[in-house]
Amino acid sequence: MDEYVVFQRVRELILDLPGLYIERGDIDIESHLMYDLGLDSIDMVELSLEIERTFNIQITDVEMERLFRVSDIVKLVKKKNDNDTNSK
Repeated sequence: MDEYVVFQRVRELILDLPGLYIERGDIDIESHLMYDLGLDSIDMVELSLEIERTFNIQITDVEMERLFRVSDIVKLVKKKNDNDTNSK
């Protein structure tokens, strides 16, 4: 899956989180989830669940703790999708 496509989908998932008032242009690939976008731990759990549903992947607690920037999410999704594709 193309990195830009993953980024676009992740950005939409972030924009759909309830209670956040973020403009589309505020989110770029290097945006820090907490400091730049204002996500808290509850938002992160909601986002990880949406990512799992959207991309049909599983995110472990350890992996979730390592997600600081939008780019971290994109890399994780790409890695898991690439691994899934290669295992078939």
